[in-house]
Amino acid sequence: QRHLSSLVETREIYSDSLGDFVQYSVLLPPGYASSLDHYFPIIYWLHGSNGSGMSLEPLAEKFTEAMSTSLMNESIVVFPESEPLSMWVNSKDSSYPSEDILINDLLPHINRSFRVSQNRDDHAIAGFSMGGYGAARLAIKHNKIFSRVVMVGAGTLNESLDDTPRANEVIKQRVLDNVYGGSDLYFYQQSPRYLSTIHKQELNSNPLDISIFVGTEDEVYIQNLNFSRFLANKGISNRLVSLPGINHSLKSYIFHTGNTLFLNTW
Repeated sequence: QRHLSSLVETREIYSDSLGDFVQYSVLLPPGYASSLDHYFPIIYWLHGSNGSGMSLEPLAEKFTEAMSTSLMNESIVVFPESEPLSMWVNSKDSSYPSEDILINDLLPHINRSFRVSQNRDDHAIAGFSMGGYGAARLAIKHNKIFSRVVMVGAGTLNESLDDTPRANEVIKQRVLDNVYGGSDLYFYQQSPRYLSTIHKQELNSNPLDISIFVGTEDEVYIQNLNFSRFLANKGISNRLVSLPGINHSLKSYIFHTGNTLFLNTW
């Protein structure tokens, strides 16, 4: 175990899905140690392609501040670790089952290790950039587990990996080959758009609280607008929050939007 600061602790577990150890970081709420009979809501925050679950200290500080000032309920926040370009998807060749690591290995471990509320209404998943894409697809697919998804500068949200404004052709091809086995069809089948179509009936029974935050200067702005409309056209309600002047930087989303990310979100 390694402490990044007094706020966040990094641990590791053995993943049966991967056949190896994986790391995660956890932020415990201010009242966790003094409320031994209380079970807390939980948030899983997925990092972006250039990020890491161990590089989210500023976000952890913002979460702690929001809890301490009652902007949000005290919650356990887990920052899973994944390969930089995993897309939070099980790779087609099964070499890196990112989704299974999270859903089948990490979630049960967290439920055993911490005082986590087992009420679906208390389970949220969120993320930035690639993590926002991952959070959207996992919340939709595993709607019996999660009741809330928060997407921040999420991408890519279209039906094809070709429409990825923040990746050059080399990166697009590498992701398509390594994660999706070179298959445009497999990419589409993992996409939030496809999953929201095939899981629509389940979402009627297990509705999701969907928040989409995107900066007007973020290259994925139009994709997020279109995805919000796509969901609405399917009868899936969602909250779109456009943030003037914000570009594709997690620090911009955290520090230059006031408390917007935390008001009526968690």
